[in-house]
Amino acid sequence: MKTSALLFGRDDIMRKIISLLMAVLLSVGLYLPVCATDDEPPEINVEANGTPGISSSAGDNEAPPASEQQPETPKPEEKPVQQDTPKPEEKPTTTDSSGASSGGGGGGSYTSPIVNIEAQLDDGTTIVLPFLDVPQDAYYTAAVAWAYSHDPQITDGVNAERFDPLGTCTRGQMVTFLWRAAGCPEPTGTASAFSDVTAGAYYEKAVAWAVENKITDGVGDGKFDPNGIVNRAQAVTFLYRAKGAPETAASSSFADVASGAYYENAVAWAVANGVTNGVSDNSFAPNNNCVRGQTVTFLYRAYK
Repeated sequence: MKTSALLFGRDDIMRKIISLLMAVLLSVGLYLPVCATDDEPPEINVEANGTPGISSSAGDNEAPPASEQQPETPKPEEKPVQQDTPKPEEKPTTTDSSGASSGGGGGGSYTSPIVNIEAQLDDGTTIVLPFLDVPQDAYYTAAVAWAYSHDPQITDGVNAERFDPLGTCTRGQMVTFLWRAAGCPEPTGTASAFSDVTAGAYYEKAVAWAVENKITDGVGDGKFDPNGIVNRAQAVTFLYRAKGAPETAASSSFADVASGAYYENAVAWAVANGVTNGVSDNSFAPNNNCVRGQTVTFLYRAYK
């Protein structure tokens, strides 16, 4: 009994000593807690603004990886540019009542009249035009009025309100305009020699007539290329041949019309007969597209 009492007393003393040591360690901050298990909630810290947040291994000032960042709302100057509504002269290709399509505008601008304008021809005839893109004082106004009122009608524009004077002119349109200006004579043959002239096309008879009258023989390889764009050299050459390729003693003074060029005589004839005086004193610009306003102007000056 005495021995048991002594052991119990010694154990009690040891517990008290351990408790005392534990209290000392806690008071100096040397006690380390046991690691949290996966089931325990994470440690809560307090951010600089006083809002509780989840602690992480990343420092407070670190941004998340780029792949995890949310895209910012674009600034006004960074937003995609919205395409403007096309201006009338920039609208896509359209087709006039003859089936002749007109290419895009080719740039530039025009002043739309409030009401339809009255155009006066050289013979004094007044024509009321329905086109809102033909100004009163444009160089081509009288020519458009002539082409619109001609019998047979040479062109009625690309729709009820637009002539599209700045639009390009195709080879199919050019020979059709010439054929109509000549009175739509019935060709004796057909255009079947050209693989790209389909039966029933609006320009079919015009192409056949143009070939018969040696205005054109196509572009080679059995093709006429009706949708090809006509340039200024081709336009005056077609017109010159349609008028019978008359002899002329004149010569052009244009630096860009080379001696021996297929269009040399045509340009000289066109200048001598007031059809064109070039784009400047020394330039004809043979390779420039011949737009619709220029095309009907050449025709008007040659046929009036």
